[in-house]
Amino acid sequence: GVPSGTATAQPVALTLFGAISRALDHNLGVLQAQESLGRAQGARWTALADLLPNVNARLGETRQTVNLAVFGFPLPAGTPTLVGPFNIFDARVNVSQGILDLRALNASRAERHRVAAAALNVKTARDLVVLVAGTIYLDVLAAQSRVDSADAQLQTAQALFDQATRLKEGGIVAGIEVLRAEVQLGTERVRLTGARNNLELTKLRLTRVIGLPAGQAFTLDPTVPDLPFPDMTIEQALERAYTSRPDYLAALERVKAAEAERQSAIGE
Repeated sequence: GVPSGTATAQPVALTLFGAISRALDHNLGVLQAQESLGRAQGARWTALADLLPNVNARLGETRQTVNLAVFGFPLPAGTPTLVGPFNIFDARVNVSQGILDLRALNASRAERHRVAAAALNVKTARDLVVLVAGTIYLDVLAAQSRVDSADAQLQTAQALFDQATRLKEGGIVAGIEVLRAEVQLGTERVRLTGARNNLELTKLRLTRVIGLPAGQAFTLDPTVPDLPFPDMTIEQALERAYTSRPDYLAALERVKAAEAERQSAIGE
């Protein structure tokens, strides 16, 4: 994502949908797809220029003096041979339009398919950002749960170690029990440290995806909304994917663009 704003001391409260919305606004993948769509639209206008009428206009002015004697006009005696100076204005408009240009038509059709493919690529990028942002948001919640679990395990190990120490001091258990409890306590400390490190790395990934400024603290809402699961068979799922997945439809548009470009190259 593209970071925006400056970090504040107050933590930012994020919900699942809020994180996804920020990712859609600031993720670099979506921004690049939108830029590609703009370039494709510009290329299509360039291709349409060959199909539009060509209009040329010219406006000129000249100031002349004509010597009638040079052109052989017989003039009475005493008549001046020079006429002028006078101004001549020349204004012309030319319009040309091709009747049938198969090359330009095919080129325009190819660019139209490329624009459609670029628009579908924007949808693909948005879908991918939604998937990634939502997945990492849930990963942070899962990492936080593992930290809480490891912390609870550490507290349990600490309590068992303290109990074993008191029992040894009372002569009820052997020293090996204290050693065993101490080893378990050290293991739980290492596990908690690893869980906290994993949590910080996962939070850093979420920060980068949704475009938060570096060092910005945030809190997550552990309440995840229930999403309906469609009841369909594998055949129905495939049929729906073939008709609605933007990445597949974009590939079809690119194939159509390549076919139109081939026809434009051979002049069909």
